[in-house]
Amino acid sequence: MASGIHRDSALLVIAREQDSLQVKLGPFPKNEHLVLASENSMSVTSLTFGKQLATTIWKGRIYVGTNERYEIAVFDSLGHLLRFIRLERAPELVTPNAIAHVESTRMTNSRSEAERTLNKAFLEKMQYPPNMPYYGGMLADAVGNLWVLRYAYLSGPRTWDVFDADGRLLGAVQMPGRFSARQITEGEIVGVSRDELEVERVTVLRLLKSGAVRTSGVVPRRIDPKARGIATYRRCG
Repeated sequence: MASGIHRDSALLVIAREQDSLQVKLGPFPKNEHLVLASENSMSVTSLTFGKQLATTIWKGRIYVGTNERYEIAVFDSLGHLLRFIRLERAPELVTPNAIAHVESTRMTNSRSEAERTLNKAFLEKMQYPPNMPYYGGMLADAVGNLWVLRYAYLSGPRTWDVFDADGRLLGAVQMPGRFSARQITEGEIVGVSRDELEVERVTVLRLLKSGAVRTSGVVPRRIDPKARGIATYRRCG
């Protein structure tokens, strides 16, 4: 493989337990990577601000987004395209300040001299795109709503766009920084929080929906009494 920017493809396969039927979806472009190749070695890293493949499932629906635009394809369990979920939103520009921030963070987080040398080589060859990705991931909740995480490179609260099963935008939910959502029910968000030492704790956020912005404390539910956080919901319209 030659040095440069690469984006391989992924073939998604739907396997149905009830009839052993396998349906192929794709191929879809995966995440963008930077490759440094020489005669004797090859090193690979994620392209900073590069496009990312995002997928999730809910019952008989499969959601696939390639980050070329704010567009997510919805398929049924037979591989038929049901609809596209789209949002007209201008992408955030990759600015010199953003580049300086991620480069400084990468070098600061180098854990050894060898890693520092490799990171320096990556940064010297890094090719930054003009725009940031539209989203950084997605989840489907227990009632079929699709949650799409807005891409962000800075630490701090994260915002999710929420769409109903028909693709209509319901609103936005803001979750605490250093919190990663794993499962979403109709009234709670279950995830993992990390402290300054990267220690992880299971955390449950209570979600209150209303026409105005509402916040709520965490419901520990005997998972971790030290868990703390806030979830904010903003309804569209």
